Amino acid sequence: MKNSNEGYTRLIERIVAWAGQDENVRAIIVIGSRARTNHAADEWADLDVILAAADTAPYWQTDGWLRQIGDQWLTFVTMTPDGRSYERRVLFAGGLDVDFALNDVAALRGALAGEVPANIADTIHRGIRVLVDKDDLGALLQNKSITPPQPQPPDEAVFHNLVNDFWYHTLWTAKHLRRGE
Repeated sequence: MKNSNEGYTRLIERIVAWAGQDENVRAIIVIGSRARTNHAADEWADLDVILAAADTAPYWQTDGWLRQIGDQWLTFVTMTPDGRSYERRVLFAGGLDVDFALNDVAALRGALAGEVPANIADTIHRGIRVLVDKDDLGALLQNKSITPPQPQPPDEAVFHNLVNDFWYHTLWTAKHLRRGE
């Protein structure tokens, strides 16, 4: 992971160049630790990107577009936590980890028209960095008045269950590693 920040800087430059030439891509917005302004990302931080497009299907159905950005070691697609869209996860050469959250522009605009959903509000509140913005979507996000949701502590039963689940899976993983599984 030596010089990972330099690697991410070059990777971001390639993402911006690619997105500028792809008319379907309407915005590229960095979220997460690499967008924070209050303290820098550590050497282990991945790159979380909102890829807003007129049509997201080409980015989750195929992976050929990634070659225009850089050499990849592996890639896979998963549903976003809200179950409304897809996320393409990519490990580029050099161990550079990028999560592309694929968002339909119309749906994203609709979600931001009213009150911002809690999961989006929490993400935006932590900071965003707009890299490509062909339709002023980034400006819409930046100008939105965001109140992050207040976390609620778990009750005692939920807390104990979570702790026991953690320790169980820690021991379970060690046992399976020992077996060579």
